[in-house]
Amino acid sequence: MKSFILCRTLFLLLIVGILSCAKQPSQIMSPGPGPEKDVDSLDTFYDQLEVGQRMKYVFFLARNYRSGQDSVFEYQPDTLFVDVLFASENGWLLQESYAPGSRAPGIIREAGYDTTHHASYDSTARYFVRMANDSLIFLGENGSRVSSIMFGQLHNFQRKLPLRELDDEAAEVVGWRSGFEYCECYMQGYADNVDILGRHYTRLNIVMEDQYMVGDGPGTTWMYSRDTGIVRLYWVNWWTQRAEGWDLIPE
Repeated sequence: MKSFILCRTLFLLLIVGILSCAKQPSQIMSPGPGPEKDVDSLDTFYDQLEVGQRMKYVFFLARNYRSGQDSVFEYQPDTLFVDVLFASENGWLLQESYAPGSRAPGIIREAGYDTTHHASYDSTARYFVRMANDSLIFLGENGSRVSSIMFGQLHNFQRKLPLRELDDEAAEVVGWRSGFEYCECYMQGYADNVDILGRHYTRLNIVMEDQYMVGDGPGTTWMYSRDTGIVRLYWVNWWTQRAEGWDLIPE
């Protein structure tokens, strides 16, 4: 009997010794380096947004869109705050609001400057932005249509901006507007070496959505890049050939 107990004890000690030589739990649970991330999905302006971050835009008025002969434009005492509120499965929730002391564009229109701003005159606007397939996607809050103080309401096909470097058409930025020729159409391309409010941009994408001018509607132009986000956006009135827009204020 004693020999049996002794053999069983030695067997148990052998099992314990084998287990002690195995990997510790921390080693077993270590995930390792993991798969490499797609480089194209990294280091964009919208990847690096943070809750509490604030962007600022200044309002401007311009004229003579169709002729392109007068690039004069005037900044107004209106500043728009764009704040990052939080992140969710829909993306980043952004909130737009006027800075204290700003005047709504409607007041400017009443003062005799007939422009074409189609945005809400509410004090705030909210919408989501997220990245997918190298594009910036705009989503309305709670499934509603996208509405913005800065760029108005977006139809479904307007809810996406390509973040890749566009190379369709090269243009210059003359004063306030792109150098694209006047057309009641959609055009996209780029401009090199653009200076706005004292900041130099090596390259900006340009998306011009003037197809609504066919029906006497407004035209819209976006200037932006994957590194800086939206830098300039303006609306054009077909009847008056005047424009109003927003420029990003550099930090």
